[in-house]
Amino acid sequence: MLNVLPQVSHEKLNEYYWRADVVIDRIKLGSLGMVSLEAMACGRPVIVYVSSAFREYAEFPLKDVDTEEKVANAVREADSELWKKEHNYLMSEHKLNVIVGRLLKIYNIFGERR
Repeated sequence: MLNVLPQVSHEKLNEYYWRADVVIDRIKLGSLGMVSLEAMACGRPVIVYVSSAFREYAEFPLKDVDTEEKVANAVREADSELWKKEHNYLMSEHKLNVIVGRLLKIYNIFGERR
């Protein structure tokens, strides 16, 4: 059964994550969003359109799911292995120390230009 959820507060979203088998997010934008990242962190496989054109997503395990047919197939095939691959991506690219390192590089570049 597919449940399309109404807009809810951020505080309520985690309840949806924990009850979901699969989370579908951002089928038109080509990038990960907060819902995708949070759902992965809650242990749910995420079906999201991540464009292979963006090199920052080279390691993301599910790319170019951008049609209804591809979404349906991805949902049918979603399992704990997909989540493990997505979670590994999340840990390698979005862990606090990784993000802080990237931000420090950006700030250092701007600091050098002054």
